[in-house]
Amino acid sequence: MKKLFLLLMLSLFSVSCFSKSEANKVLESANLKGADNCKLVGRCGDLAAIDCGASVDGSLYYINTKKDKLVMCCGGCCNTIVREGTQCSKCPPEEWKCN
Repeated sequence: MKKLFLLLMLSLFSVSCFSKSEANKVLESANLKGADNCKLVGRCGDLAAIDCGASVDGSLYYINTKKDKLVMCCGGCCNTIVREGTQCSKCPPEEWKCN
């Protein structure tokens, strides 16, 4: 939970060097729909973290960019009936080892 909080705070207070269109390309490659508020907020190995308004109950996606696969969805998507086929209880995923 601390890591998720720190990642959310970092995304709020830092200027992302990644573009929104890059975030949407990563989401679309994993068969997820992008949105205007989605931003690529970090990379760690093969994972990309895409923030789609997690600070206001939006989703925070962790996507394996080599496999074009959703690894985990955290944030607002955890409160829905359909959880994108992921487990929301272990956010961020174990593969996210960069700090």
